[in-house]
Amino acid sequence: IWDFLDHKKLVARRAGAFTPLRDPDKLRYAHIDLATATQAGVSICHTADTRKIDGLYDRHTGRAFSEFRPVVEYDLVLSLVAGTAKPISFEKIQNLFFWLRDRCGFRFGLITADTYQSAGLLQILESRGFAAKVLSLDRTKEPYYSWREGFIEGRVRLFKHSILWHESEHLIDGAEKIDHPESASKDVSDSAAGAYFNAFKAKESGSTNHAEPAIHGGSAEPVSDDPHGMTSGLTGTQPATSMVRRFGG
Repeated sequence: IWDFLDHKKLVARRAGAFTPLRDPDKLRYAHIDLATATQAGVSICHTADTRKIDGLYDRHTGRAFSEFRPVVEYDLVLSLVAGTAKPISFEKIQNLFFWLRDRCGFRFGLITADTYQSAGLLQILESRGFAAKVLSLDRTKEPYYSWREGFIEGRVRLFKHSILWHESEHLIDGAEKIDHPESASKDVSDSAAGAYFNAFKAKESGSTNHAEPAIHGGSAEPVSDDPHGMTSGLTGTQPATSMVRRFGG
């Protein structure tokens, strides 16, 4: 996977070692939405800052309050597809995390994956020292609601990604889960929302971080060597019921 990443936008060389280009001291949080023949999504982010959000009130008690909430910045949002003859390689996905940690200096607070064929991958990551567990975005709406609230409050730093934009635009708030129409997918948006949720809920953010949405009133690139001996390549982006509604509405 790293053959297709522009590592100069991801890592920098400092004091003879490779470190993350942005906020190198912060823990990273990731979510993987696995697939074999269609599309897999991998997103990695971190809490870059905090922002005070005023005008909130607890929908259960009606009490008004303010809260410092994390500003989440994305390092990677990847769409991975199968080759013409072979399926998506789970081994290459796990090797990406090994490379980021062991060669590029990334420290991970948590890596999650959906339930689909993720047991083996998560076991390998955990055996190599990563905190890893299952997070299914088809069984709870909480990650997507939390992610949407982050956008409303201006706490998400995200680069342009056409696939993520398209998927997010067509999300549907179904009766039991956040879904997608038959003509669209949500693999990349699942990975982005899951990674954000992991970062938002992390203790490192230093706030209480109520995941349940509240009601509120508003909303450089240093010189780097090649950590893998590769030249710079491409960036990594390359049915509803009667009760559903558009998620972004």
